[in-house]
Amino acid sequence: MMHYTRIHDSLFSNMSLPTLLTFAKVSKNARQLVHSYIAKTHNIGKQLEDFFTPIEASMFQILQQSNGLIISGSFALRFFSGQDFGPDSDLDIYVEDRYQSRIFDWICSIGYVCTKRTEEYQEQNDAALRLGQQFQHILLRGRDGIARPNVRGVRANQRPNIWRMGPNVRRNNGAMGANRHPNNRGIGPNLRAVINLERGGRKIQLIVTHGSPIGIILEYHSTCVMNIITHDHAYCLYPKATLLQKRSLVIYRPGLEEGHSEDALGKYRSRGWTMVKSPPREDASSRWSPFPIGERHVGDDLCWTIPLSSSPATGDNVIEANSWGLRQSVVRLGRFVHEYAPLKLEALRFAYVSNARCKRQATILFGRKRSYKEETVSFKDNNLRNMVKCLFR
Repeated sequence: MMHYTRIHDSLFSNMSLPTLLTFAKVSKNARQLVHSYIAKTHNIGKQLEDFFTPIEASMFQILQQSNGLIISGSFALRFFSGQDFGPDSDLDIYVEDRYQSRIFDWICSIGYVCTKRTEEYQEQNDAALRLGQQFQHILLRGRDGIARPNVRGVRANQRPNIWRMGPNVRRNNGAMGANRHPNNRGIGPNLRAVINLERGGRKIQLIVTHGSPIGIILEYHSTCVMNIITHDHAYCLYPKATLLQKRSLVIYRPGLEEGHSEDALGKYRSRGWTMVKSPPREDASSRWSPFPIGERHVGDDLCWTIPLSSSPATGDNVIEANSWGLRQSVVRLGRFVHEYAPLKLEALRFAYVSNARCKRQATILFGRKRSYKEETVSFKDNNLRNMVKCLFR
């Protein structure tokens, strides 16, 4: 068995991704060497150092596991592609609204503050900062049932600083006015708020959703930014097009004018991706096409899934229970849409998106409501993930 050395590092760093993957097929030793190189270069702990100290990064991953918090956007694309988008690139993190306050309190406690805030809320940010050390002890106490400190007024800190989201538009401080901004992260009422936070020139955007964050990501402007990082795995949903061909399918989103996404599309064109609105038939005709029509789920054999070495393997990557379908639009010939339905049940700790078949089965298996005499519900998220995987075999 060959051991990974600096020579391999120099060799592989000069290979394109297609060449690297081809080399991995040469032999078992070659595959192991390539896997070692990928683990070394795709180090989430190192990339999070731009925004957190090492101890903060560890606590952030604990919060990811406990609250269904995920990373997406340009940070996740940079993680997979290795492309540097410059110092202005921010960290986009997504969480359901029922877990929002816990995440917001922690980010404030380590020194991040809401941008464009008024002096009225300066004291509340400072209060959260002073409780940072206390909050770290609470986080390190265990991975299950993380408690929240009583930070009076911290939640009020978000009120004048977030962008409230409705269908296809943003509004600031409750005033719509004539200046309407397109929502390029996703459309519809699932997107509740975007909270901008900053520390030392580094910016974090906390995107708050009503349902599953995956529903927002599937409604991105195009597929090159449909990448997800959880506490222990990273997923590229369309790796062949995104990483090998540097092409991105522009998703048709009913109800949103096409011109609203031009700025976002232009940004990724300038970063090297070709935007495709109506792909040729061969790009969607088979299971192994860049944009395969049909049913998908997070972590299926069409995703590129990278285990994160800096996180312990817990076996609870319930993000893989999310499923959807890629279809041709019936109202715009040649265009493609993502089809899914929200799935939110009492027996599930998190919300999900689901194709019709998975939702029907999940409702039958996990949809029964508890009576008031029953004990606290035992969450069935892992069972849901196993069910989805069985249906896709």
